[in-house]
Amino acid sequence: MIVLNNVSKIFTLHNQGSAVIPVFDGVNLRVDPGECVSLTEASGAGKSTLMQLIYWNYLAASGSVVVGDVDVVAEPLLVLGVPRDAAMDRAMTFLARLNISKRLWYFSPTTFSRGEQQRVNIARGFTHA
Repeated sequence: MIVLNNVSKIFTLHNQGSAVIPVFDGVNLRVDPGECVSLTEASGAGKSTLMQLIYWNYLAASGSVVVGDVDVVAEPLLVLGVPRDAAMDRAMTFLARLNISKRLWYFSPTTFSRGEQQRVNIARGFTHA
């Protein structure tokens, strides 16, 4: 599930005298599991920026962005039917042991450094073993 609540995004162009570019303001969106949607609008309207917010590559200026509740590291256990609490506890144990900062635990691994991504993959393997 993807839920955006009252999301706004601005860019500050520091190399252009700190010019502020508002991209969008007050965006609300809900996409349920299995639902298929498309973003259509004119070029420059903020479609790519919206997707970057969903991928956690950009932070919103205000509002909230919630993307699912599946943890990448816990996923193999969840697929095997391990109760969610137990799977998440095991995943968090290995993430902590491999020095993945707690502040990153709920972000997409695509935003991590390569070293962090490798440690997430190791944690995923240990969690499943």
